[in-house]
Amino acid sequence: MTGTLPIVRACLDADVPVLLWGPPGVGKTCALRQMATDAGAHLEVLIGSTLDPIDVGGYLVPGKGGKIRSTPPPWTYRIRKALDAKRPAWLLLDELSCAPPSVQAALLRVVAERRAGEIDLAGCRVVAASNPADTAADGGELSAAMANRWAHVTWQVDAAAWVSGTLRAWGQGHPTARAAEIAASIAAFVQRHPASLLAVPPNLAAAGRAWPSPRSWTYAIAAGSTGPDDLLRSVVASLVGDGAAQEWHEYHLARDLPDPEDLLTGRAPMPTRGDLVSAALSSVAAAAAAVHEDRNRRLEAAWRLVINTRADLGVIAARTLLDASDSVPSISADYSRRLRNGGLL
Repeated sequence: MTGTLPIVRACLDADVPVLLWGPPGVGKTCALRQMATDAGAHLEVLIGSTLDPIDVGGYLVPGKGGKIRSTPPPWTYRIRKALDAKRPAWLLLDELSCAPPSVQAALLRVVAERRAGEIDLAGCRVVAASNPADTAADGGELSAAMANRWAHVTWQVDAAAWVSGTLRAWGQGHPTARAAEIAASIAAFVQRHPASLLAVPPNLAAAGRAWPSPRSWTYAIAAGSTGPDDLLRSVVASLVGDGAAQEWHEYHLARDLPDPEDLLTGRAPMPTRGDLVSAALSSVAAAAAAVHEDRNRRLEAAWRLVINTRADLGVIAARTLLDASDSVPSISADYSRRLRNGGLL
């Protein structure tokens, strides 16, 4: 994702429509939503597969003197209102390639000219996400006229970025201790085996069942954190498939890591092997970021563990702790200098 987002930002800065291509479940829509949020923008989302031409061009209604006029759809007024209030506005066209030809035709003027009927949408940024035809719900394709109006960017799945986002619960509040534990285990597994994050099935029959993707692993963390231990593997398998779940569960049971609670309180020493140190720090950071009555003290204890280990092994844990803190703690300053001196920032 680190290579993809700068391209997207460059196009948006130039007010060029951007279309992200990639298989389902890899985070395209989430990334565009997050970018809009970061920009402080009002976001309107239209789902291509559910649209009719009137949802784009508006409704025909009787006007003065018996003339028929077009009334723009509600989403256009909401965008116009945001623009008039000097607020950025974005239009996200999701599942664009699944839009019927008649809808694509109706969208041409919106994308190229930023007009929908009588409503001027100049200044609105336009972004979209699509799945390749062999993985799309309706196997859709873009018309040549529509395709030529976009910057086409292939979405690159970045396992390190997914691990970092997972450990900090994607900024959606503080996870429970159980959710943090499962997240840390799955994140450590993906960090060790990056190819396990996404395995698009080779045929449509297999694609219709459970398989591993960034989205399904995220769902597995949520579902796994609410069930009993004896069902954990089965719950995860229901989302990422039996093979991926089995590999993760074997890793989960075999990993020789101290309990993050023992690390936080100093009752257990940090492992010495590099990959285990990184996994242990990730577990500690996730545990410290979780809901707890003494959360601030636990975050400080986690920071002390991070800054006392080799800098490159604690980068992901440090990101998690920074996102979990209300302010940048002074204890992290020395660690930041070490990262910069080592060329890791």
